[in-house]
Amino acid sequence: MSALVLAGAPSGEEEANATMRVVSEVSEKVGSKAELLRTVALADGKTSYADDTFSMVRVRSGVAVDMVILAELQRVLNKGGMIVCEGESEDTSKNMLYSGFENITTENGVVTATKPNWEQAAAPLKSAEGSSGAVWSVAAVDDELDLDIDEEGEEEEMIDEEELLEEDEYDEGKYEAGEGEAKPRKKKTCANCTCGKKDEEDNLLKKAMAEATSSTVTIDTSKSKSSCGNCALGDAFRCSTCPYLGLPPFKEGEKVVVQLD
Repeated sequence: MSALVLAGAPSGEEEANATMRVVSEVSEKVGSKAELLRTVALADGKTSYADDTFSMVRVRSGVAVDMVILAELQRVLNKGGMIVCEGESEDTSKNMLYSGFENITTENGVVTATKPNWEQAAAPLKSAEGSSGAVWSVAAVDDELDLDIDEEGEEEEMIDEEELLEEDEYDEGKYEAGEGEAKPRKKKTCANCTCGKKDEEDNLLKKAMAEATSSTVTIDTSKSKSSCGNCALGDAFRCSTCPYLGLPPFKEGEKVVVQLD
């Protein structure tokens, strides 16, 4: 039996002596001289030891027990070997669990665990009965089949995408977008517009500004139909949610002019 003591670089003589006492204790426990390994000697968390070298690993306090170091320590541990980490930490116990250790216990600030006593390997999947085990691939199908040939062996005529729509169907604003569909983007007017579109938009803007500053508002009642039949009778007969609340009585379909002053 052999053991490994993992410790950080000593910060002073007292800590160095304490580490050597731990090495002596571990050596006495396993019955052979334990090896001391400093973390500065680790190359990317790796050691030069072979697999299943030690029956016990003791990690001194102050060493960051992360997943990389635990994976290496598990590699050099014998099956069923013990790892002892000084300094109780929730992360230490969690990392041990994630690294595959079992029988994890914490007592008096020391976390102890063991390496599973079984092989870690990938198990091959069995093929179904009667299966030849051949692997289907798209490349193989492409080589054997000509996808441009129909069932009768005649070459299919490819559809030209440009012929799917007529010329008058290319107008993006002709169709309204359905629910969940993106609405067609409105084209901006050119800065040097010569088709009259800019003048039309300017006239609409001027009209809207004139209506906004006007002292009267004209409401066209022909655009909506009353479902209750009382909208035109006045506020005394209207519902609380009636869109015509506040307007005087009117005849259905006429334009009502409201003075704002």
